[in-house]
Amino acid sequence: MVSATAAEVLSAQHEVHYVHQKPGIKKADVERFFRLDLGNVNFRYLEFRENCWHDKSSRWWRLWTDIKRLSAPLSEGCDLFFASVHGLPPACLAPRGAVYLHFPMERRPSAWVEPADSWRQRVRNHARKLVFDRAWEQSLASYSVRFANSHFTRAWTESMWGGNWEVLYPPSGLDEQPRLKRNLVASLARFAPGKGQLEIVRAFNRLVAPALPGWCLVGMGGLAALTVEVAYFHEVQLAANRPEVRLAPNLPREGVVELLGEAKIFWHAVGWGVDESVQPHRAEHFGISTVEAMSTGCVPVVLARGGQREIVDHGVSGFLCETFEEMAAATFRLATDQDLWRQMSQAARERAKQFGRKGFARRLNALTSVNGSTS
Repeated sequence: MVSATAAEVLSAQHEVHYVHQKPGIKKADVERFFRLDLGNVNFRYLEFRENCWHDKSSRWWRLWTDIKRLSAPLSEGCDLFFASVHGLPPACLAPRGAVYLHFPMERRPSAWVEPADSWRQRVRNHARKLVFDRAWEQSLASYSVRFANSHFTRAWTESMWGGNWEVLYPPSGLDEQPRLKRNLVASLARFAPGKGQLEIVRAFNRLVAPALPGWCLVGMGGLAALTVEVAYFHEVQLAANRPEVRLAPNLPREGVVELLGEAKIFWHAVGWGVDESVQPHRAEHFGISTVEAMSTGCVPVVLARGGQREIVDHGVSGFLCETFEEMAAATFRLATDQDLWRQMSQAARERAKQFGRKGFARRLNALTSVNGSTS
C-alpha cells in the first residue's frame, strides 16, 4: 500500500517507475485493490537479490562496490528513489533517496555474534564485521530522507540501527459511507501463528458468546498455501466450531470492506503473549487494519501493543486492553450501551481521518520534493 500510494502521489508531478520483484503483479490489480489511479505510473519487473550485503559467501572485502553494482538497476538515472522495505534498503544511487521502513527486522553487523575456532578466525570475523557495518552505514547514508511507519518502529530503529528517522504513518482508511450495522465483531489479520486469530476465536467463544446472545464473530485474513499456515487455519477452524463464528480467508477486497462496514466492533490481537522488550518485531508495527475498521465506524477493542497505542485514543475512539477479559468487558459495554457505541463509533471515524491519504501525500511531497522525473 505504501509504495503504490507513493507512486500515485508522486506521479501527479513526475514520471514514476514502479519497480517490483513479483512477475505476477499487474497494474490493474494494484489499482483495484488499493483504489488508486496509477495511469501515469510505469510498472517494471526487476529480479533483485535482496540482502546481498548479508551473504557470508560474498567478497566481503569489496562489499560496498558489489552492493552498488547490484543496486544500480534500481535507482541509477532517477532524480528520486523511494524504497519501501522491512530491512536494510538497497544502496540509493539517485541524487535523492527516501527509505520507508516498516520495521528493522535485522540486526546491524556490529551486533553479530560469530563463532571462531582460532585467533585467525576471530581476526577475520572482526575485520568482516567492520566492513559489513561500514557498508550498512553507507547504505542508509545514501538516503536523504528516512521514514518509519510509527513512533513504535522509529524508537526501535533508532535504538537498533542508529540515526534519525521521521515518522510517516502509512496511508490508511477506506473513506466509506456509513453502512447499516449489525451485532458483529470483526477481526482482520493473516491466518498465521502470531497473528492472534486463534486466540480471538477462543476468547469470543469463552467470554462473549455466552454473555451476548445474537452477537457473531467474523475472522478475515489472508491464507497462504504454506504448510504452517494451512495447519494453523485448521486449528482455528476446530476452535470456531459454533454457528456464531465465521471464518473468511482470502476474501476479495470488496468483501472485506463490506464486512468491516457491517461490524460494530473490531478486535485485534497481534502481539498477544509477546514481550516487546525482547521480541518487538512480533508486535503490531502500526496497524492498518485497525485504522481501516475505524474508518467504517467499527469501534476498536484491541491489545495495547506496538503501534496500536498510537492509533486508538483509549476511552474515546476505542479501547486499549491488556487481556482478553478486558476486551470482552469493553465489548459488553459497547453492546449494551448504544449511546456509548454511537459516540465512540463517530470518534473512531474522525480519528481514522488523521491517518488518511491526504496527510500522507502532503508530508511525502514536502519531504521528497524534487524537480524532473522520479522512480
